[in-house]
Amino acid sequence: MASKLDRFIISEDLMFNHKEMVASMLPFGGSDHWPIQLEVQGIGTPKNRPFLFENIWLTHPDFINNITK
Repeated sequence: MASKLDRFIISEDLMFNHKEMVASMLPFGGSDHWPIQLEVQGIGTPKNRPFLFENIWLTHPDFINNITK
């Protein structure tokens, strides 16, 4: 019988300021542990920060295809 022993360590700030958190078990990787993932809504690029284009993106082989999609 399997048991869930894995836990996340997060700060109080994250816990109280970002209420949308989802923990999920990822596909089995072959070890005796199952990886888990914590998704937190509201973390990312601030809305008031301007978008900056990086020229290095132009060198990626799928750049044009991704823009087209």
